[in-house]
Amino acid sequence: MIKSGFYNWLLSQENRDDPIGDLANDVEKDKNAPVDSDSLDTWYTYLSMNGACTGALEALEAAWNEYGDIE
Repeated sequence: MIKSGFYNWLLSQENRDDPIGDLANDVEKDKNAPVDSDSLDTWYTYLSMNGACTGALEALEAAWNEYGDIE
């Protein structure tokens, strides 16, 4: 399976000591994450439907904004 640009970027953030780093670590361990998706809606829906807390969803949005700034 081809991994998306967002997924690859997010994993490169694993060493951060902030919510984005926490999200990256959680996603890296999640074998069902939508790793092939470059869609914020897909990621948000996936995390929401799998019980992600508000903080994780906010980290996703912040990560997506940072990712968009470098694209």
